[in-house]
Amino acid sequence: MRVIIFGGYGFIGSNLIELLGDNPQISHITLPIFGDNIHIPSRIKPLIDSDKLSCTSYNPQSQESINHILEGHDLAVNLIGIPYEYNRYALQELGSKFFQLPNSNSIENKRDGMRNFNFTHNKLVGLIAGACRTARTHLIHISAQGANSKSACRYLASKGRGEEHVASLTNWTLVRPGVVLEEDALFVRKMRRLARLLPVMPLPLAKSRQQPVTLKDLLDLLSKVIEKPMDYNQATLNSVGDKEMTMTEIIRQVANPRWIIPVPSMFNLPMALAAEMIMRNPIITRDNLRAANAYQPVTSSANPIQQNK
Repeated sequence: MRVIIFGGYGFIGSNLIELLGDNPQISHITLPIFGDNIHIPSRIKPLIDSDKLSCTSYNPQSQESINHILEGHDLAVNLIGIPYEYNRYALQELGSKFFQLPNSNSIENKRDGMRNFNFTHNKLVGLIAGACRTARTHLIHISAQGANSKSACRYLASKGRGEEHVASLTNWTLVRPGVVLEEDALFVRKMRRLARLLPVMPLPLAKSRQQPVTLKDLLDLLSKVIEKPMDYNQATLNSVGDKEMTMTEIIRQVANPRWIIPVPSMFNLPMALAAEMIMRNPIITRDNLRAANAYQPVTSSANPIQQNK
């Protein structure tokens, strides 16, 4: 089986590739690469040396380019996603909204121009789905818990629109993971860094709830789908933990800060605005607030076949 993994150099993707490297059912893995200075995780470099994994350049804005690299693959996995939008235009957006200033969003380079929810989670998914339709390739798309095209949360709405592209295919599987907790996860590393720097950690959304999933559980589910994709054809699978946790409980578990002080709800919006304006990788955004309001618990897919649409 030949597999192509979009977003395979990320945290979840690189761990998945490492796992698939030991699977004799997988004959070859293709890793699409866009742009320069892409860091290839050390865990998957031995697979490149063994010729089981190959990296290939492509243009994520071109249907022709995606069609070309996907041709000849039995299975495609899409893990591409961003937790927040590129924040270069935060001040411009506010100016447009409150002072009727023009909001031109001029794009200075292609990579910055694609760091937004609509392109990454919607338009790009549509291009990948189109390539899978042409090549008759089964698409496994990793979405997000709570994805809904009508959500007030822009992240979840874009994820929902991406799911609509996938569901228009004949052979597809959707996986909706909760927050993934693992040593190398970006969220975990960010919280641990803050816990080391701050004697007291102010925590917005301290009472908001999540259903975090371990990396092992998510990879186990993905491996089952990859090995027998038709057993999960047209299925929407929830990959979440059995236990709901507050943000305070999650932070204590992953970062163990000295002290946590919950931020009063009236300060959440000003804190999110400030983070978006001054931080390249904001610790909280306005969309995080919308996501917290949109949260609804789900059950994990113990019997995924019953999740078919």
